[in-house]
Amino acid sequence: TPAAVVPQVGRIVSSGRLEHYKGHHRAIEALPLVREQIPGADLLILGSGDYEPQLRALARDLHVEDAVQIRHLPPTDRAAMAHELGTASVMAALSTYEAHPVGIMEAVTLGLPVVGLDVAGTGDLVEDHLVTGIPVDASTEAIAAALTTALRATAQKGTPHQPLDIPLPTWETTTDGVEAVYRDVLARRARR
Repeated sequence: TPAAVVPQVGRIVSSGRLEHYKGHHRAIEALPLVREQIPGADLLILGSGDYEPQLRALARDLHVEDAVQIRHLPPTDRAAMAHELGTASVMAALSTYEAHPVGIMEAVTLGLPVVGLDVAGTGDLVEDHLVTGIPVDASTEAIAAALTTALRATAQKGTPHQPLDIPLPTWETTTDGVEAVYRDVLARRARR
């Protein structure tokens, strides 16, 4: 189980489709600065997509290709995803748009610290103090500083992440909520 996995010191994970808006490139850009503070830091990107060659080229250009892995996990393999999240010390959630941040919520419930852009979806988790929020226009230095702080905090613990028992929204609770709104509106119309 992920709770039994001790996080690798300096491991950053970034998860999602390999598209520009997902922000994996921003984690790669921050990695050299993180490695100045935490020399063994590395980045594991979990996803697939057409943007992979650009990400690999960026890692090469920044001389961190040996510290960046890109792997695809089938979306249905939740156990493998939980294991990979368990080995990470922090998640970088640098997407400029997340309508329903399922992957981030999974990381949060596993007790994995998350540094994320304060945008729709993720912003709700920032507001609830479950994600360390950074502005969308944050500099590479600011992203690196936030990741370094989170990495150091995890390294000091030196223990597996502790799952959190928090009531995060699910698809079911969301659809139930939408249905309740429609029923309420229809009931009010019927009373007119």
